[in-house]
Amino acid sequence: MKKKVAILAATVILSMVGPVYAAPADNSVETEIAALKERILVLEKQAAENKAKNEKAAAAKSDSKQVKITGDVRVRYEYAKDRDQSPESNNRIRLNIFKPLTDNLIFSGRIESENHAGGDADMSVTQAFIAGKALGADTLLFGRIPLYLGQGLINGIGAEGNVTTGADGFMYQKKLGAFKLTGAVGKAGNISYPTAIAGQKSLNLMAGNMEYLGLKNTSITAAYLQDKHQEIIDTYAVGFKYTGLQNYGIKYEYGKNKSDIAKALSGNDGATAYVASVKYRGADLNKPGSYGAWIGYRNADTGFDVLSMGDSDAPEIMKNFDDNNPFNAYNMSNIKGFEYGLEYTVFQNATLTLQYGDHTRKTDNKNAENFMAAMEYHF
Repeated sequence: MKKKVAILAATVILSMVGPVYAAPADNSVETEIAALKERILVLEKQAAENKAKNEKAAAAKSDSKQVKITGDVRVRYEYAKDRDQSPESNNRIRLNIFKPLTDNLIFSGRIESENHAGGDADMSVTQAFIAGKALGADTLLFGRIPLYLGQGLINGIGAEGNVTTGADGFMYQKKLGAFKLTGAVGKAGNISYPTAIAGQKSLNLMAGNMEYLGLKNTSITAAYLQDKHQEIIDTYAVGFKYTGLQNYGIKYEYGKNKSDIAKALSGNDGATAYVASVKYRGADLNKPGSYGAWIGYRNADTGFDVLSMGDSDAPEIMKNFDDNNPFNAYNMSNIKGFEYGLEYTVFQNATLTLQYGDHTRKTDNKNAENFMAAMEYHF
C-alpha cells in the first residue's frame, strides 16, 4: 500500500513540474526518486543561469551610464623646405570623454595638450558637446562641436573653438531620402593671423553640407563655409569618395574661396583649390602588421585657406600663415604637387605614419617639399 502511495505521489509531482521527464515504465520508487533529483538539478541550473543573465544585464545597463575615457599619445617629427623653424618635433596627448545622459542624448568631450619639444605645454578643451536626437533632427550637436564638411578640403580638422579649426555653436543634421543635410553656426575666437585684419578677435561662422548617398559605395558632397563678413572665408566645395574597388579608396574635391583676402592674394575673383588621392588598404589598430599606403595631389591658389582649416594632412609648420610673407607655400595656399604616405600598425593600438610632400610654390615653382613622421598610441 505504501509503495503504491509513493508511486502515485511521485507521478503527481512529475506532472506538476513539467514534461521533461515521463514516468518510468518499471514503476520503481528508486527510479522515480532519481528522476526527481535530476529534475531538481535541471531547475537549479536554469535558476542559476537566469540569475547570471540578470546580473550581467544589470551590470551592462549600469556600465552604459558610466563615464568612458579613451585617448591617444602622439610624437611627431616635421620638416619643411626653407622654414626657419624646421625641422621641428612635437608631442600631443588627448583624452576623450563619453557619457550617456538619456536614451537620446550623450555628452562627449576632449581635453588636449600639445607642445613643441623643449617648450611649454598648454592644455585646452577642444571638444565639449551634447549630441542626440532632438527638435526633429537625426543628429543635433551643441557646445564646442566637431565639424567636418564635404571630403575635408574646406574643414577637415573639426571644430575646436579657435580660428584654425572651427567654432562653438550648434549643428543640425537631417536625412531626407537619399540626402543627408547639415547646417551649423557658431563663433571662433583667438585669431592670431592674418594680422592685416586689424582689431578682429573672432569670427562668426556659418556652414552647410549636403551628402548624396543614393549610389552604392559612393559619397557625393557639396559644402559651404563662410565668416559673417566674408573677409577670410567665403568658400564652397564639391567632391566625391568612392570605395567600390577592393582594398582601394578614391577621393576628389574642388573648392573656391571668394573672400576679400582670397581675392586680394590670388589677384582674380577668388582662389581655387583641389585635392585628389588614392589609398590602398589601411592600418588597423587591432591588427599588428596591417598597413595602408596612398598617393595624393594638391593644388591651391594663394589665399585659398590662410587659416589651414581644411585638408590637414601636412606638417604643422606648413599651416602657419604669415601675412608678411603671403606667397610662401602653405598647407592649402600657393602650393601644388604630389604627396606619398604609408601607415603601419607596429603593435596593437600603435601606428607609425610617414608622409612625403613633393610640393612646389604655385606662383614661382620654388621647392616646397616637406616630410612628416608620427608614432601614435591609442588607449
